[in-house]
Amino acid sequence: MLDNLFQPMHLLVILVIVFLAGIWMVVFHRAGYSAWWGLLVYVPLVGLFAIGFLMFREWPIQREARELRQRLAHYEGLTPVL
Repeated sequence: MLDNLFQPMHLLVILVIVFLAGIWMVVFHRAGYSAWWGLLVYVPLVGLFAIGFLMFREWPIQREARELRQRLAHYEGLTPVL
């Protein structure tokens, strides 16, 4: 009865899930957030919130670039470009 419980297709599905989790973790890490946010994508409804958070929130790297542009403009006596 339990002979067909685990088949090679199950291993493929597990590998795909782990691979996609790794991709989401890299995306969140490169955006400047904790890589563990990538695992929230697999939690129902919370995953939608996590993706929406990533889409609509200002990324830390964007914030840093904006602050550096403002600082550079201040030193050069120019108006900051936003």
